[in-house]
Amino acid sequence: MKVDSYLIAKIVGVSQATVSRAFSNPDKVSAATRQKIMDAAESMSYKPDRNASALRRKGTNTIMLLYVKRGSGDYWTNVKRNYWIYTEALLSLTAFFENQTYLFEIKQVNSIFSLNESEIKEHCDGVIVFDYVTKEESAHIADWNIPYVICHRSIQLEKYNHSATDNKAGGRIQAEYLKGQGCMSPAYIMDEEDPFTHDLRREGFKSVFPEAVIINSSDPQKIKAELIGCIENKTIDSIAFVNDMHLVKTVIRLYRKGYSLQDLYPLIGYDNSTELLVLDSKPASIDIGIGSIYSDAAEELLKLIRGEAEFINLVHEPELIPPPGD
Repeated sequence: MKVDSYLIAKIVGVSQATVSRAFSNPDKVSAATRQKIMDAAESMSYKPDRNASALRRKGTNTIMLLYVKRGSGDYWTNVKRNYWIYTEALLSLTAFFENQTYLFEIKQVNSIFSLNESEIKEHCDGVIVFDYVTKEESAHIADWNIPYVICHRSIQLEKYNHSATDNKAGGRIQAEYLKGQGCMSPAYIMDEEDPFTHDLRREGFKSVFPEAVIINSSDPQKIKAELIGCIENKTIDSIAFVNDMHLVKTVIRLYRKGYSLQDLYPLIGYDNSTELLVLDSKPASIDIGIGSIYSDAAEELLKLIRGEAEFINLVHEPELIPPPGD
């Protein structure tokens, strides 16, 4: 017995076109019907023929995740402790495209400007761009005249299709958490190496605590000295960090000097990363929601390809992750 869309349609009692839409354009099929189709497909080990779908669309049948490698300073993928965020994006996209008729592939380049319109269109029907790109790079991508979505630090690229995290909102949520703990005089620790992200987080934090003590330096010794001064002078009652990496490093450095920050103050980091697991107790943090940023970008990209949308403007508010037991 041949297992194809005709058989699935017969089992469920719908047309073959409905079966096809359930996989390629699920929003056009009711939830109940779509579930029946998926259940029948699973019971019969049926998967749609992606190549056939491509021929019908006269496209490549491929969606590309484009990653621009930026050298040794690249935060997300060249620093092993940050592999988790790249992995979370990939897992989210892989899971999304598992139930689509499109193939999904990754392309790494050293420069956006090394790619042109004809080359991109030859390889894919749409592009998801990983992480931050400049406005100049975004303009070049838009000139390809192909559906695209830029993720995830792209909130300042309002005129380009983007699915972004709201770093300013994340900083505000950090401050609101500390305020909810009864804190009135927090310190905010950041560095100068990533102003695009860090300045927005600080801005959000200061919207709640405009008089917060800001310790901004890429020199860990300077951060340590300033923070010890705040502790000794009793000028702070809590500490927020621009990311979990700074939180963990600062906690460890101060502990070696005889200061147990986790016993002294409420703390909150940012990213909800696995780095926090090295501490005896996990402090509060902010979850960016990388998985949703990329899966939502993929869903909206398919709408662009199908002509169901003209512009994508997705902004995801981060989520507070309180300490265990709170």
